[in-house]
Amino acid sequence: MKKCLMNRTALASQRGVGLIEVLIAILVIAIGILGSISLQLSSKRLGHEAVQRTLAANLAQDLMERMRSNPSELTSYVMSWKSGDAALTATKDCATNSCTTAELVAHDQAQWVNELQGVSETRVLIVGDAAVQTGGVQQPSVCVTNTNGYVTVAIAWRGYQALSDPGLSTCGDDTGLYGANNEYRQVLSLSSYIKEL
Repeated sequence: MKKCLMNRTALASQRGVGLIEVLIAILVIAIGILGSISLQLSSKRLGHEAVQRTLAANLAQDLMERMRSNPSELTSYVMSWKSGDAALTATKDCATNSCTTAELVAHDQAQWVNELQGVSETRVLIVGDAAVQTGGVQQPSVCVTNTNGYVTVAIAWRGYQALSDPGLSTCGDDTGLYGANNEYRQVLSLSSYIKEL
C-alpha cells in the first residue's frame, strides 16, 4: 500500500514534464530556423556587394581599354559624373558610322555611362507598369583623371553596410549620395599608364 502511494505521488509530480520538453524542443528548432534565415540574408547581401564590386571593376577596365584604343584623345576622356546628373549623349553612333576621334570619345563616354547605370537591363515588376532599370551600379559616381598619361578611373557606389572611409579616392565624396559622412560609399580605383599620341 505504501509502495502504491509513493508511485502515485511520483506520477503526479511528473505530469506536464513531457509538454515542457516538447516546448523546449520547439524553441530550440525555432532559434535554429531564425539563425538559418539570418545567415541566408547576410549571404545574399554579401553576394550583392560582390556583384557590385565585380561590375565596377569590369566597367573600369572597359573604359580603360576604350581610352587605350583612342590614345590621341586621352585628355578628352577626363570626366566627373554622378547619379542624378544629366545623361551623356553622343552626336553620332560610332558602332555603325565612321567617326572622328573626338566623336568616338563622346560615343564611348555616353555608352559607358549607360552601362554604368544599367540602362539596357530592365524588368517589368508589376504587369502594366513601365519597365525599371535593374542592372548597373547603385547610385554611381565616376571620376576619370589623366596626369601625363597616368590614367585613373575611380567608381564609387552606395553599399549596403556602413563602413569606414575607404580612402582610395575622393570620388563621390561631395555628392551626398552615400550618407552624411560617406559611410555607405564603396570605391574601386583602377590606374594604368597609357602613352598619349
